[in-house]
Amino acid sequence: MKVVLDNGAEQEWHLHQIRAWSQDGSLVLQKNQALLFPSKTINDFVVLDKNAFTQIALTAQVYGKRFPQGDILSGRIINFAVFEFNLGTLLKIDAGRDALGYPYEYVFDLQNGQREQLSALDAYEVMQRNGLYDSVDAVSPVLSRPYVLTSMRSRDLRRVPESGLGEFSVELAFDRAVQLLPGHFPFQVYETPKERRRPQAGYDFVLEVTAPNALIAGQLEGIENLEFLKNIHTLTDPNHQNRVLLRAAVNPHVLAQPPRVEVDGSIVRVVLTKVEDQSVFDRNALRESELRRRQQKIVMGPVSEQEVRKRQEYLAAMERGHGFSELAQAAESF
Repeated sequence: MKVVLDNGAEQEWHLHQIRAWSQDGSLVLQKNQALLFPSKTINDFVVLDKNAFTQIALTAQVYGKRFPQGDILSGRIINFAVFEFNLGTLLKIDAGRDALGYPYEYVFDLQNGQREQLSALDAYEVMQRNGLYDSVDAVSPVLSRPYVLTSMRSRDLRRVPESGLGEFSVELAFDRAVQLLPGHFPFQVYETPKERRRPQAGYDFVLEVTAPNALIAGQLEGIENLEFLKNIHTLTDPNHQNRVLLRAAVNPHVLAQPPRVEVDGSIVRVVLTKVEDQSVFDRNALRESELRRRQQKIVMGPVSEQEVRKRQEYLAAMERGHGFSELAQAAESF
């Protein structure tokens, strides 16, 4: 585009130049408005009224944080109580830039001890979805302090009669009732980098569950083995504030279904499914069935030769099936 300046000079501006100026603050619109480009590949632009945002932020008591792309919590929203709002220039901090190159200009210090830094593009996104509230009663729940993880324990494998599968779980016990939803505790499975692998670990894959707004009370005892999990432990997330990670070495070949998270009062339960050795249950059922037949024989008299033959064939089939099951498990075991 061609631009005529106040001194009468004409200039040609290209979009890549305008993008760069919008990021370094060289281009300021009237009434302290900022021109912003939300995408690297699309030339659509938006305008942020910085004065309006600052006025709303100064009176905000709650900040609804939406986690950005690339975060394991991406897209989820958690409402935090605000302690103080400030400008980065007044605090004399150089906080860096966001993923699109815009500098972090605004600072929210939250009551849980967490500091959130926003760029102008972040501020525009917050304004668009009304993510600032002037009262703690305007939205629920509002988190004002972190949850403290006090202990971790396991629940042994149990059979689920409806599905014929087995379930076991790891429980995280916090200092008070957890107000977050199961969706706020995402998981991921990833391969351990070669330089960090330990021969004695057994598995090269890690199952990791994230607990936001959480701290750990001291050093918690881990769990050495639980079904197809090994070295189950918790640690503070080294890359994010107020996050706890539950990690375990996992055999990915046995992880047939994704974990399920349950929130029950102060307990966050990570439930895992295991394909059980059904032959164990079948043999138990067979013994019970044989006992019933013996009782019927006492009450009703001897059975016919045809019935005896059918029972023998059934027992033989059960034994063959059990043998094949053991062979399959031996071939897939680690």
